[in-house]
Parts: sequence; structure tokens; C-alpha cells
Amino acid sequence: MSRKVVEELTQLINETRDYFGPEVSHVFTNQFGEIMKHDLLRKRIDMYSRNAVG
Repeated sequence: MSRKVVEELTQLINETRDYFGPEVSHVFTNQFGEIMKHDLLRKRIDMYSRNAVG
């Protein structure tokens, strides 16, 4: 992992904990602070990648 990725993930974790509380232990959460389901995360990444290309 590059240094930039580590910095971005650290920032994301800090912002998530600031918003939902220190008990949050996952990087990707839904709007309620719950763990995002793997299938939903995969679909979102696919959707964003398709939009970025075309």
C-alpha cells in the first residue's frame, strides 16, 4: 500500500469515528455507521467505475 493510500484511509477512519463514534472498526460503512455489505460495496465500485469511463 502506498503512503498516500494509508493517509487517505486514516483520514476516512478518523472522519467515520468522529461521526459515528469510536466503536466503529470498519472503513466502509453505510449512512447509519453499520458495516457495508460486500455485495453492495462491489456494486457501488462497479457503478462508479462505469460512470468514470463513460
